[in-house]
Amino acid sequence: MPPLIDILDVSDPITCAEHPFGVTSRASLTLSGVLLVVVQNEHEDSGLALVENGTLLVDDISHIYPDVHYSSRPDRLVYLPVYVRRDSEHRDIENIGELYTASWTKSLETGIDEFDGFSTLYCLILQAIEGNQDMYSRVGLCTLEEHKTIEISRMALFGERRSITIV
Repeated sequence: MPPLIDILDVSDPITCAEHPFGVTSRASLTLSGVLLVVVQNEHEDSGLALVENGTLLVDDISHIYPDVHYSSRPDRLVYLPVYVRRDSEHRDIENIGELYTASWTKSLETGIDEFDGFSTLYCLILQAIEGNQDMYSRVGLCTLEEHKTIEISRMALFGERRSITIV
């Protein structure tokens, strides 16, 4: 499956001439992709939901891996879909890799995923940096399984993409 983002630029300037491979403090990654709005939703187990044009995309975001433990959730969060993995754990089907590849291509065209239960969508969780338009910091990772993976993948590949910088 193709990545759902494009890497536009990677910057990791030397911060100390005596230690060119030491700690970095100004690294950045510029990507092009589709950002998904995250909203608080007290009715969901995770307390979060994805919304697109006022419509819930995923009922519950159950697999969240924060980079740092927070006593309360950060605000101004967005998700950046990065990659879809098709699980090949189903050994009772011969040539499953070829079937997945053909199915993926067809699914992107039709919007119907015949292997819906076997997909995992990986997203970066980003927090907007106040006062810096299109700049974000990574605060975690999430996976979305089964629910709406092909719809979100189609949005990420064919939707309105933005250029953002992660610092």
